Amino acid sequence: MSFSNLKILEFDAEAINLKAIRENLRGIFSEQNIDKNIADEMVIALNEACMNIIQHAYKGAAGKIQIKIEKNATQWRFELIDFAPAVDIKSIKAKDLAEVRPGGLGVNFIYQIMDSVDYQNIAESGNRLVLIKKIS
Repeated sequence: MSFSNLKILEFDAEAINLKAIRENLRGIFSEQNIDKNIADEMVIALNEACMNIIQHAYKGAAGKIQIKIEKNATQWRFELIDFAPAVDIKSIKAKDLAEVRPGGLGVNFIYQIMDSVDYQNIAESGNRLVLIKKIS
């Protein structure tokens, strides 16, 4: 099933830009008449993914994050690309909720909200995260 490309967002990998990204995403979801609760959940997951890229891929260094947003009749597809050094995909894991302490739950949120989560290293340089959210 093919996807239609809705938008590509690109921004500097800095936490200060997350508010603008959330606002852009909410605007896109509103234009597409997505249920507000589902839209809010997707915004949370994408915000957490971007924050993880800023903190763990770039580690505070300057860089860019690109979010490609696509959809079809049954699902939304988000492709997040960074140009940071390759991360060890095996080290990306949800936390054991029995050991919860403040912070560090972003991966848990992403896995709970999204229906598919696929981390990939890009051969040249960078990382790709593909998230799928099924819709009815």
